[in-house]
Amino acid sequence: MTHYWKIIYRTGEEDWGTKEVIINNEQYKLIQNALIGGEDFIVLKDKPSIKRTSIVSISEADDIVTEYQRQGLKIDGLLEPVNKPLEIGSKGVRIS
Repeated sequence: MTHYWKIIYRTGEEDWGTKEVIINNEQYKLIQNALIGGEDFIVLKDKPSIKRTSIVSISEADDIVTEYQRQGLKIDGLLEPVNKPLEIGSKGVRIS
């Protein structure tokens, strides 16, 4: 099973607004190694660059991704929406 993680980070030094990004377990391991190695910036393909000091938290996000999949939502760079029934009739279910 793939595990997912949510990173919450500050968007500016004076602005205390935050953003979040969901990453997969492989990306999480790369970030862990970068942080342990003392890197100042985290840069992953198809994700925003994040400064080490702007990271507020990193937490498990399996439940969030599961809910997104249940709703048929797409997470850019991570997963496509699951197929959802479009109609249920006397002849069965049509899947998109």
